[in-house]
Formats: sequence, C-alpha cells, structure tokens
Amino acid sequence: MSKCNQKIISVSRSTDIPAFYSKWFATRLEEGFAEVVNPFNSKHIRTVSLLPNDVSAFVFWTRNARPFFANISRLVDGGYRFYFHWTLNNYPRIFEPRNPATERAIASFHELAHRISAEKIIWRYDPILFSTETSMQWHVENFQFLAENLSGATRRCIFSFVDLYKKTKRALEKLDDDGIFIYEAEEPEKRNLIKKLANISAQNRIQLAACCEDALLSIDQVEKARCIDAHYVQNIYPDLSVVPGRKATRPQCGCSDSVDIGAYDSCLFGCVYCYANRDFSGRSRKRFQSHNPKNHRLI
Repeated sequence: MSKCNQKIISVSRSTDIPAFYSKWFATRLEEGFAEVVNPFNSKHIRTVSLLPNDVSAFVFWTRNARPFFANISRLVDGGYRFYFHWTLNNYPRIFEPRNPATERAIASFHELAHRISAEKIIWRYDPILFSTETSMQWHVENFQFLAENLSGATRRCIFSFVDLYKKTKRALEKLDDDGIFIYEAEEPEKRNLIKKLANISAQNRIQLAACCEDALLSIDQVEKARCIDAHYVQNIYPDLSVVPGRKATRPQCGCSDSVDIGAYDSCLFGCVYCYANRDFSGRSRKRFQSHNPKNHRLI
C-alpha cells in the first residue's frame, strides 16, 4: 500500500463542473493545475496542482455527468482516483427548472456506473424540501421510484433537509405567488420519513447516509455521511493510503480536508433552493457567458 499525502480535489461544491465546464476541466487536467479565486477576497488567487502525484482523489458533484463522459478515459489513463456525487431529486419543475429529464438522468446514471462501477457514484437525494407540492407521502413515493430505478447503479444515498438560509428563504417565498408554500418539518415528521426511506434503500441494496443530520443517526440503517471522505477513497481504491484530515464546512459536517476548484454564481441549473447562486438570471448567466475554457481559473 502506497503512502499518500496528496490533496482531495472537490469538483465542485459551488457549481456543476461536469455539466457545464467539462472542457475547462479537461484543459486543466492537461496543463496540470487550476487557479482558484477566494470568494471573499478576489485578489487572493491560489494555484492548485492537478498532477497525478499531487491528487489523492477527485470528488465530482453533478446533476448531469453526460457532458463529462469524454473525461472519464483521461482520468483512468492518467491514473487518477475519483468518485461522483450525483444529485437526482425528481422535483417538480418549479423547484428545478433546468435539470435534465429524470428518465434521461437515470439512463446517464446507469451508463456512468457501467463505465466506472456503482461504488464510485453516490446518489444524493438532497435537499429534502417539504411544501404543498412535496409532502411526506410524495417524498416516500418519489424516493421509492428513484431507488428502484437506480438500484444496481449505486451503493449509497446521501440526504439532508433544506437549510433555510436568508437568501434561500427569500427565493422560496417567491413561490407563494404560485400557491406553493414551503414549511419546515418537525423532528418527529423528519424521523418518520427517514425511517421509510431507510427501508426503501435497504430493499434496493443502497446504504442511506445523513449529511449534517446527526439527530437522525439513531434510526436503523442510517449512517453518518461524509461527502468528501478519505476513508471512502481508501475503500474503493485499496492500494492507496490517504491521511484523513477532517475539515468541516458547517455544523455536524464530517468531511475530510479538500481543495475546491469551482466558483460560486456560475451554475446554470437555477434550482430555487440553491445555496451557491445569488442571482441565476443575472449574475450566474453573465459569469457563465464570460467563461473561457482555456483560462486557468473557472471564472
């Protein structure tokens, strides 16, 4: 087993690089580095090595990996280790207006699993949002449909409940005009739902894991999620020894230390509950239009 002190590279919590910036990533991989702008201080720019000897693993985050498929062979041929988080919620269009059609997403999910193995794709049912359109019973039926259709293509599902940050709450309150109302579930309702989702997951050979929801870990068949997980990298790549330093991003987070090479306000999916985009129709679209896939930094 080889000694490994490299970095885990997150691609990316703040945007969907596989869906929208695949060519940029390919160029960065070829040149062996990326530049990252500090979101709180634009004058602070960090150079991150993407050379195989400096990367213990890539962790990709996406809702549509199909545009990224051409990069899979580059990763494998380059000796890189990696796994994917793939968010698939099947929410009504008013919540996720630009997500791929669910049937197409499921087909793409299976195709990726065939290419890289089910162990290297983590399904995210995230965030769980209660509303007049998405009741507890709706979630049970919806989750069962997705779990049955993803069975065999993934071994793990991570969930969390929506965090109503100020900007998220403002965006969701705009749905009131359409007669759609968001509400926060009480703890008993959350537990009742997760018990049902855990049973459905087990029936489909999928391990359910809770992200920053430690109060629910006492439920049978629910594990603590670590989205950036050095131990998980070791499990799927046993030849690699990873030093699992921990770096939480919020309370109850169990993530390992990583470096993110994305940028906020650059995703085009426009999900109304999004934490990473302030203004889809304005700022995010303009930043995407200014993107050059040959640049060292994403935006």
